Amino acid sequence: MANNPTAIRSDGKFRARVLLATAIEIGDLVYRDPSTYDLLPAADQTDQLSEEANQRLFAKHFAGVSENRSVAASDSADVLVDARLHADFRFTAPSATYRFGELLAISEAASGTALSNSTVEKTTDPDLAIFVVSQESADASAATEVICRILPGRGLAAQLATASEPNVETLAGTKTLTEDDKHVQILDPGGSDRNVILPPEALGLVYTVINSADADETLTILNDGSTITVANVDRGGVASLECDGTSWFAVSGNQHGPAVNVATMAATLTMDGTSALVQILDPDSAVRIVLMPTEAVAKGRGVYKIVNNATAGVGFAETITIKEDSNTTFLKYLRPGESCELVCDGTAWHVVSESFGSSGQVEAQSTVAGALALTDAMLPVQRITTDAGAVLVLPAEAGTNREFLIAHVAGAHIMRVDNDAAGVIITDIGNGENGRVWSDGTNWYGETFQIT
Repeated sequence: MANNPTAIRSDGKFRARVLLATAIEIGDLVYRDPSTYDLLPAADQTDQLSEEANQRLFAKHFAGVSENRSVAASDSADVLVDARLHADFRFTAPSATYRFGELLAISEAASGTALSNSTVEKTTDPDLAIFVVSQESADASAATEVICRILPGRGLAAQLATASEPNVETLAGTKTLTEDDKHVQILDPGGSDRNVILPPEALGLVYTVINSADADETLTILNDGSTITVANVDRGGVASLECDGTSWFAVSGNQHGPAVNVATMAATLTMDGTSALVQILDPDSAVRIVLMPTEAVAKGRGVYKIVNNATAGVGFAETITIKEDSNTTFLKYLRPGESCELVCDGTAWHVVSESFGSSGQVEAQSTVAGALALTDAMLPVQRITTDAGAVLVLPAEAGTNREFLIAHVAGAHIMRVDNDAAGVIITDIGNGENGRVWSDGTNWYGETFQIT
């Protein structure tokens, strides 16, 4: 096998592509745009309306010091960026005495609406600082230049070098993450279930959360508003979390199964981003409504399952109507023993599966010689014995229509299935065949098949 060296550089510098319209000079302080990943000079940062806010944002995305130039309107080129922690840099600074170890932030330009590309100033706030003074002013006199080094943890190369180092912590309360926190969080809940709050949504944010508990303690990972449960991580579990700039997603990991809520309903259930994905509900001898979370909140949470756990029997006495959050769009109608699964794409809800329940769902009809009107209150599986002229008439089309499975078990006749207008044939079911009919609320549809 041929020798193929893979190391490109190990000096703490890196190359970054600069867009056609961007001008960068030698010695410019540059940052990486968190949305586009473009390399830009400090002066290009959008004004945050105060010097402190501008300095804070720049420090968060500071990449390093440019070692060569890129001329606007010329061909796109790579710029070599120095982000070494051990390198000394010389920058223009306000006249002052600079002492070893003092912190430095980028200065605002004279316009007051943008940052300077190559001027720094003293700060006492480490969140604003990007450099630390590495050589004192000569004879402790005032100077207009300062020699400094990149503050550890600042600069893209420094961030890359420490990105994989984990934060190992035993929690005493809620853990709130920031964009500057370690990407890997090994967290012991510390004797109780704890919440982990993610930073505000921003493109490219990635975290891995590991539950290192020594007992049955759960980490619940929430968005920054604590309105959406992104993941639940049990003892020994792992969750990998990514953000697309709008929503958080748990993309992999050993998380526990979806939370289950078993409840007897006393009124309409309005779900939100923290509601359990599995809802086992008893309507308590009444007709109830379940309102799903908003589409924006539900996006990425997974599959919701709603179960009508009523025990009083069949029919309309204990039903659950599932609607979207505004209580206008009908999604599904559940009778006792029925269940369905729903997912949301961020814009609309979709019913992806449904179940008739495990028992008591088959209804045997006596010999049908004429027309038999089916109703939505009837059981979903109908076993039919026919005589001459047997016709099944379906209920009027409505959002509450159920699906029927019809077994033609005896009778040497063709059994016709009509819509409620009695005359529009939906399907024909021969002796020994099975039929399936379903409605979209406007029309009935049918098919015939055999089970051998």
